[in-house]
Amino acid sequence: MEGIIKEQEVNLKDEVFRYLVHWRWFVIGVLLSLALAFIYVKKATRIYSVESKILLKEDSKNDLSSKLSAFTEGGGFLGGSDRNIENEIEILKSRTLHEKVVDSLKASVEIWSQGRLGESFIYIDNPFDIIYSLKEEERNKVQNLSFLIENNKLTINVNDESFTNVNYGQPVTTENGILTISKVHIKNKKLHDKYRVVIKPRLKAVEDLQKSFETTLTNKQSSVLQLNLKHPNPDFAADYLNTLVYFYNRQSVADQRFVSESTSRFISNRLDIIAEELGDVEKNVERYKESNRIADVESEVKSYISNLSSLDQEAIRNEAQISIAKDLIGHIARSKSDDLIPNGIFTGEPAAESMINEVNSLILDKQRMSLSSTTENPNYIILDNRIKELKSNILQSLHSHLNSLQIVRNNLKRQEGELQSKLGRVPQQEREFRIIDRQQKVKEALYLFLLQKREETNITLAATESNAKIIDKAIPTEKLVSPKSMIILLVAIVLGVTIPFAILYLKNILDDKVQDRKDLDKFTEIPFLGDIPHAVEPFDINKLNSRSSVLEAVRIIRTNIDFILSMLPKDRAKVIFTTSTIPGEGKTHTCVNLATAVALTGKRVLLMGMDLRNPKLKEHIPMPVRGFTNYLTEGDKPIEDYIVSLNNFIQFDVLPAGNIPPNPVELLLNEKVTQTFEHLRESYDYIFVDTAPVAPVTDTLLISSNADMVVYVVRANKLERRLLDVPRNFFTQNKLPRMAFALNDVNTSKGYGYGYAYGYGVDKPKEKKSSLETNLRNLID
Repeated sequence: MEGIIKEQEVNLKDEVFRYLVHWRWFVIGVLLSLALAFIYVKKATRIYSVESKILLKEDSKNDLSSKLSAFTEGGGFLGGSDRNIENEIEILKSRTLHEKVVDSLKASVEIWSQGRLGESFIYIDNPFDIIYSLKEEERNKVQNLSFLIENNKLTINVNDESFTNVNYGQPVTTENGILTISKVHIKNKKLHDKYRVVIKPRLKAVEDLQKSFETTLTNKQSSVLQLNLKHPNPDFAADYLNTLVYFYNRQSVADQRFVSESTSRFISNRLDIIAEELGDVEKNVERYKESNRIADVESEVKSYISNLSSLDQEAIRNEAQISIAKDLIGHIARSKSDDLIPNGIFTGEPAAESMINEVNSLILDKQRMSLSSTTENPNYIILDNRIKELKSNILQSLHSHLNSLQIVRNNLKRQEGELQSKLGRVPQQEREFRIIDRQQKVKEALYLFLLQKREETNITLAATESNAKIIDKAIPTEKLVSPKSMIILLVAIVLGVTIPFAILYLKNILDDKVQDRKDLDKFTEIPFLGDIPHAVEPFDINKLNSRSSVLEAVRIIRTNIDFILSMLPKDRAKVIFTTSTIPGEGKTHTCVNLATAVALTGKRVLLMGMDLRNPKLKEHIPMPVRGFTNYLTEGDKPIEDYIVSLNNFIQFDVLPAGNIPPNPVELLLNEKVTQTFEHLRESYDYIFVDTAPVAPVTDTLLISSNADMVVYVVRANKLERRLLDVPRNFFTQNKLPRMAFALNDVNTSKGYGYGYAYGYGVDKPKEKKSSLETNLRNLID
C-alpha cells in the first residue's frame, strides 16, 4: 500500500513538473493577457449606475373621504383600495412615459468625444447643436457620423461621404439629408479634436434607455421603489431619472383629476335639472296657496299629522333613493363603455358602490393601456370584457334595489292611506297641499345633497397630489458598473494560465509518441540501459573524448552493458547488436557512440555495418564502399582485407556494410556469416554491429543468434507508443538475446531523462539548466 502511495506521489510530481518546466509560456500568457485586459479597461466605455428612490402613496391618502371625514358619516365619497404596485412599476417602464423623457432631454442625439484611450459621452456643457434633417426613408434608421476639428474648420464623415473645410452652422447636403453642426459658446470649454455622433430614431432611443432602466421594490412590506439607470454619463442618468419621476407624477395627477372632473360634470347637470324641477314645485305651492287662500296649513292640522311626521320622513328618503337609482340606471344605460360612473352619490346599495369603484379603476387602467398597446392586445380585450361585465352587474344590482325601494314605497303609501282615513274630516285642500309640499321637500333634499357632493368634488380637485414622493433624488455618482477592472484583470490572469495549460494538455493528450523512460516502463518490461540527450552539435568522431552530455550518457550505457554481459566468459569477445523498430531512430549513431566509448577504454573494438539495405555508417565515419557484402559474394579475399582502422584510435576498426546487394536475405542466411563472427571473436574484445530495423525487414532476426546482446534504440518523439508492441513481442518470445532499451534524442530541457547530471566538469556551463527549473524540481522533490 505504501508503495502505491509513493508511486502516486511520484507521478503527481512528474505531472506538475511536466507543466512547470514550460513556465516561460505561462509568464508570457499572463503578461499578454494582462496587457490586453489593461488596454480593454482603458478603451472600454465606462458605464455608471445612478439610483433614485420614490415612495408610492396609497390611494386612500388622496381620496375625498379622508379629506372630509370631519363632515360626513358612513364612509367617504371616492374611497378606493391600495394601488397595485406592479401596475405602477409597469407604468414607470412604459414606452409612452419614456418617450416624454427622451423628447424632453433630446436623448435621440448622442455626441461622443474620442481620444487615445476610448471615448466619452458628452451631456453637460455640450458645445454643439446638431440638426440633421433626414429624408423620409431614412428617419427610421440609426445615423452615424463623425467630424474632426482642425483650425476651427470641420471635416465631416457621413457613411462613405467626406466633407472638408466646413464652417460651423454651414448646412451640408448628404445622401441622407441636410446636416448642420453649430457651435454653442461655452466659457472655458476646451474642445477635443474628434467627435462621433449617433442620431437614433425616437423609438430606438427609447428602447435602448428602457433596456438600461430598472425598477425594483426595495421591500415586500413597503411601497418604496428603487429606480436605476445605467449610462455612460452619470449627469445624464440623474437628469433622466428625475425627469421620469416628474412626468410620472404629472400623469398620475391628471388621471386623478379626470375622475373628479367627470363626477363634477355629472353632479352639475343633475343640479340644473333638480333646480328646474324644484322651481316648478315651489310655483305649484304658491299657486295652490293663492287659489285656496291658505296661509299656515301646518299649524291648523298639527294635531292631525303628528302621527304622520315619521312616516313622511321615511317616504321622503325613499323617494330620494328611488330618484337617484333611476338617474344612475339611466346614466349607465346611456354611457359608453369607456365613460366613468359617478360614485359616492348612491349609498343605499354597498355592493353596487363597490362595483362602481372597481369599474372606474379598470376604465383608467384601460385608458393607460391604450396608450402603449392596440385593441387586439389580449390583456386589453380581457379588461374591456371585465368592464362590460361589471357594468351589467351594476345595472342588475340597481334594478334589484329599485324594486326593493318601490316595494317600500308601496308599503308606506298603504300605511299613509290608513292614517288618511282617520283624517277624513280634514278638508280636501289640506290633503292636496300635503302632496305638493312633500314633492317640494323631496326636491329640496335631493338638491342640497347634490350641492354637498359638488363641493366635495371641487375640494378633491383642489387637493389632488402626486402618486410618488421622492425619497432620494437622483444625483450623479461615480459608481462604476462596467468595466469591472479587478474582475477583468483576474479573468485575464486565469486565462493567461489556462490557455497555455490547455494547449500543453491537448498536446500531451494528442501526442502518441514515446517521450521518456516512463512510457517504456509503462508498456514493456524490457530492461533500460539509459537515455541519450539531444545532440546540440553535429557528430564528430574526432571529438568523442569530450565531456559532452551525449558522451556522458553513452558512457553510462556502456557501464550498464558491461554489467549485463558480466556473466559471459572474460576471454570471449562480446557481440552487441544495435537495432530499432523503424528507420530514423538513431541506431547507427548510438552504435558508433557505444563503439567509440568502449574503444576509449583501451579495448579492441570492431564496428560492423550489417544494415545491408540502407547502410548509414559512412555518414558518421569516412570509409570505403566495399565491405561485408563484397566479402560474402566474392569469397576470394579474407575478411581482414575489408576492415579499416580509424585514425586517432589504436584498436578501433570498422567493417563497412559494402555495396547494397539485390538479395540481402540470402546473403545473411549464408553460413559464412556465422563463421565470420566466430573468426572475428578471436581478434576483438567487443564487436558492435549496426543492423537493420526489425519492423520493416527480418534481417536482424536472421543473424540474431550471433549476438550476445541487442541494444534496442527508441527515439523520443519519433516512435509511436503502439509500435512498442514490436519490441515487447520480441522480448517475451526471446527472439533477441539480452535485449535492452536505449532511449535516444531525449529533450532534457523538459525534465525527461537524466541529462542534468551529464554535464559535470568542463562542459557544465553548456548543459546547466536554468536556476528556476532547478528550484522547481527541488521544490517538488
